[in-house]
Amino acid sequence: MLCFAEKRRLRAARCIALETRKRVRPTRAVHSALCVLALWFTILASGQAVGESRTLRVGVYQNEPKVYWDPAHGPRGFYPEIIERLSQSLGWRIIYVPCDWSDCLNMLEAGEIDVMPDVAYSQERARRFQFGHEAVLHSWSYIYSRSETVLSALEDLDGRRVAILQDGIQQRRLLELAEQRNWTLQLVPSPSPGSVLQRVRLGEADYGIVNRFYGELHENLTNERLDRSQVLFRPAPLYFAFANAVTDGVIERMDAELAELKSSPHSPYHQAYQRWLVQSQQPTLPDWALWCLAILAAVLGGSFLANAYLKKRIAQARASLAASNQRFHDFAKSSTDWFWEMDEQLRFSFFSERFEMVTGVVPTQLLGKTREETGIPGVEPASWQNHLDDLKARRAFRDFVHPRVRPDGTTVHLAISGVPVFDETGRFLGYRGTGRDITRQKQSEAALAAALKEAASANRAKSEFLATMSHDLRTPLNAILGFSDLMRQQILGPLGATKYRDYAEDINASAAHLLDLVNDLLDLSRIETGNLKLDREPLQLFEIVSAAARTLDSIAENAGVTISVQARELESLCSADRRAIEQITLNLLSNSIRHTAKGGSIQVTLEATPAGGTKLIFADDGCGIEPDALPKLFEPYERANPLRARPYHGHGLGLPICKRLIEAHGGTIALESALGVGTIITIALPAGDAVKAGETGGYGEIDQPDEPGHMEDQRRLRLARSG
Repeated sequence: MLCFAEKRRLRAARCIALETRKRVRPTRAVHSALCVLALWFTILASGQAVGESRTLRVGVYQNEPKVYWDPAHGPRGFYPEIIERLSQSLGWRIIYVPCDWSDCLNMLEAGEIDVMPDVAYSQERARRFQFGHEAVLHSWSYIYSRSETVLSALEDLDGRRVAILQDGIQQRRLLELAEQRNWTLQLVPSPSPGSVLQRVRLGEADYGIVNRFYGELHENLTNERLDRSQVLFRPAPLYFAFANAVTDGVIERMDAELAELKSSPHSPYHQAYQRWLVQSQQPTLPDWALWCLAILAAVLGGSFLANAYLKKRIAQARASLAASNQRFHDFAKSSTDWFWEMDEQLRFSFFSERFEMVTGVVPTQLLGKTREETGIPGVEPASWQNHLDDLKARRAFRDFVHPRVRPDGTTVHLAISGVPVFDETGRFLGYRGTGRDITRQKQSEAALAAALKEAASANRAKSEFLATMSHDLRTPLNAILGFSDLMRQQILGPLGATKYRDYAEDINASAAHLLDLVNDLLDLSRIETGNLKLDREPLQLFEIVSAAARTLDSIAENAGVTISVQARELESLCSADRRAIEQITLNLLSNSIRHTAKGGSIQVTLEATPAGGTKLIFADDGCGIEPDALPKLFEPYERANPLRARPYHGHGLGLPICKRLIEAHGGTIALESALGVGTIITIALPAGDAVKAGETGGYGEIDQPDEPGHMEDQRRLRLARSG
């Protein structure tokens, strides 16, 4: 069964053919020539069909001058001319199907036609059929009424009867506005733009909304003239819409050809635009008006010589104005800022080219809209309200700053300034202003704030370190000076007194503590200045860790803490510096002893990694570390929970030195902790296959000062206490 529209198209075609046969009776010679031409066109068509055989069914509805169906000539208007041009370039065959607007959309969704011209995009329509990506036209709508119901603002539509194209984009937008602003509307859907204006003329509707091309052509064609409101409605780009069955390749080729046509100012696209959409908007004068113009031209011709001087002055003024306009255009084009305008209703009416380059927003998305309608996501509420208050009060404003997200996802920051404009009578005409891209300024301010915050944090850490270190240095020095002065003055009698032996031990302990503190500072300084050198050799870490645990047995026993060391599997050789590994182990074990309560335990586990390296895990059930202190523990002079540790807590250098020594070996260190649960420190060292057993690494030695007069165990004990 043929659909209704297809039957109507066939009937129209038969009528046209019949009328043509009635009017044209060719002679035999003409008939022969026509046969030759038909044969030639058939050969061309067959060759073209071999290259690409494609037929597109195009819906045609009554919307003059853009597109309409002429019973005598078939499809007419701007769109059919563009479609014919595209079909010639692509080698496609076009079949036109006349239908009403609403029927055309339904047929397109059902796949009964392939292409529908002059369709505005919406999400609801995008679910029904496809859209091209290249806009064919940009348009908006006019609102018409009779003289007794003149429209001054959109709010005047509330409670009125409004005629509108059925299923058009204007109908959907009007319903959205009514819902947003709580209007009460009585819509009068109409099948064509002509019926919209007719219902307003007959009083069946108070207002009618049609696109600007149709309105400018038909608004004054009858004696019952309609008033056009200055309020613009729904600026929108217009596209080709395609049935869902049309392939992406067809759409892409039509988009590419259309873009090519639009790119040249003298292309058939712009010629068709001038012929149908510009010249057609010019009113046609009646004969009597032409006669009047002829008489007036004769009168003006007689006064030509008298007005020659005036015309010359006018030409000079025009040239000066054109030069001034060109200067302004050059300045605007070369400026890093952009220019904008609003009309008397605070609707955007102009943006210079620079605006789209900076923001990525196409000006047509904002033209005809107010600030409240466009909105700015992300702007501060107080700043937004102040800006709206300035506009309503018609006050000048400067540097209204707000962010805007570009289509590529980047955020730019803009500063907008504007001044109100009035005519000589004081009537408000709108706003004119400029905009600046201040993204770099904002980024610099953010970077400066971050740098200041970091500097303040560093200064605070330095102050805390100096306060702590002054106490750590002063305490052993006071003991050394005090006890040595007592011995120097022999306050308790001759030097042979037994009490002096205790003083000597205190002096020795204080001096050793001070020496260890200075050694830690020197170690950290060497590491940070790049002077650290490692004496690598193949090591069995289990032996080193066990020896360190035995060294600390007495300290752990006094604290009531037990230490256990175990290896879960056979350990591989590790290429490392022995003294560095000893220092790391003693530091971590002594830290755990200080932060573990009496009756607690410390478990050291060694296991091999899948890559052949070794992993050391130090786990204790001590007091734990506060979460906000965890990120700073490996920074110099930072200490966690100093009040929870035992007396003679560390001075904040042990963990930073351990971390740098481990990283110098190519390893990693990680710390996990929870208050009241305990702390786990995991060290991973790489495999030692680069160094064979019995060979040295050849990297020199760790440059640490020797300690003459002291046994190795005493040095380890002092290192453990100072960690």
